[in-house]
Amino acid sequence: MFCTNCGKMIKDTARFCPYCGQSVKPVQPQEQSAQPQVQPVHEVSAQSQVQEVPVQPQVQPQVQEVPVQPQRVQEPPVQTAQKPPRSGKKKGGILFLVLLLILLAVGGAAGWYYFQKQDNDGDKPLEEVEGESVEESEEEPEEETDETPVTEEDALEEELPEEPEEVDPLKDARAAYEADDFALALRGCDDALLEDAGREEAYELKADIYLEQDEVEEAAQVLCQGIEATDSQMLIDKREDLIARVVTRSCMQYNSLKDLIGMIQYDNAGNAIRYTYYDGADVLSIEECDYDVQGQVINRDYYDRNQKLQWSETYDYDVDGNLLYTTHYNAKGREEWQDEYACDDNGNVIRQTRYNADGTRSWWDEYTYESRESVIKTAHPSSGSTVSLRYEYEYDMFGNQTYCAEYNASGDCNYFWKKEYNGLGDVVKQSSDGEINYVYEYDLR
Repeated sequence: MFCTNCGKMIKDTARFCPYCGQSVKPVQPQEQSAQPQVQPVHEVSAQSQVQEVPVQPQVQPQVQEVPVQPQRVQEPPVQTAQKPPRSGKKKGGILFLVLLLILLAVGGAAGWYYFQKQDNDGDKPLEEVEGESVEESEEEPEEETDETPVTEEDALEEELPEEPEEVDPLKDARAAYEADDFALALRGCDDALLEDAGREEAYELKADIYLEQDEVEEAAQVLCQGIEATDSQMLIDKREDLIARVVTRSCMQYNSLKDLIGMIQYDNAGNAIRYTYYDGADVLSIEECDYDVQGQVINRDYYDRNQKLQWSETYDYDVDGNLLYTTHYNAKGREEWQDEYACDDNGNVIRQTRYNADGTRSWWDEYTYESRESVIKTAHPSSGSTVSLRYEYEYDMFGNQTYCAEYNASGDCNYFWKKEYNGLGDVVKQSSDGEINYVYEYDLR
């Protein structure tokens, strides 16, 4: 209970207040005590501190009220803004990476253990390995089956298709060539070409077979056929090397009746140094030529059937090798006329002018190159009337001129000729108006 004078709490059985000495009446026990509803008074300071104020309870008769302890006023908790929960995708991604790392670690450890075991088994003696296998079989007996266990290597071999063996289509031809059976070797090359197998090698081997038999023109012709069919650089180089090594000693010229009408002789550099023309079995005339170190003709002499000099010509060139002058002399060495030439940057003659011995101009021709295949010649004869002629040319893939035609100003063809060449680039046949005029045969070494 509390003292009615000072308000201090004292024992219920005390008769005097030990603090102020006030006499008090002890509280008699009651069966029921009614507790009055007391509304506490609170005063909140600026610092939210609560000061206790003692309240004197109102005592009803025979009832001792117990004062109510002052209570602090609790401020409502401050609500703080909560962050939204993070996306589950990030947590899922992290979890996936963790699981992946765990799997990789487990797999690496298992692989390391497997290879370590293999290495250890390989280092053990054969008897120990066999003993271990026997013990394992005794501990865990397996059922015997008729099927042979399939290993990983066997499974891979079954899955992979068998690679076909490479077959050399020229195997038999090469064997025949080494055995000097050239006829059989040539048939083997032809069979390979018909099957379209090993075409480049077949042409090369076929050319070598002809060269082994000293058939140079046939070998060169085979190389030309191979170049046209395959465009092989190897065959091109082989043909050029063959042309450089072959020396033409002579060429026989025949007419359409197979009569000998001319023979050409060559020096070791391949220059035509002597032309002999025949009338039946008799010599009709002879031409002899001289060359400089660049292979350009510098002098030509013409003899009759009695080998008497009839006329001669000299040739002059500039430093680039372009023809400048051709001077014609009679049998006595007297100048009769001179031709003067003008060339373009490509070395093509664009103008030819003839002067008489006294220096007067006799005539001149002009050439216009529309292309390599088309040249226009404008002739200015001494009569003064201008004549325009057009020349059309055709070439093969090796640069040989195979066709030439002359047209007048009206577009009519005056004449044309065609030429055929061997594999070395030498003309072998010439025809005009559809008829063969000349046939050429060469003596090569």
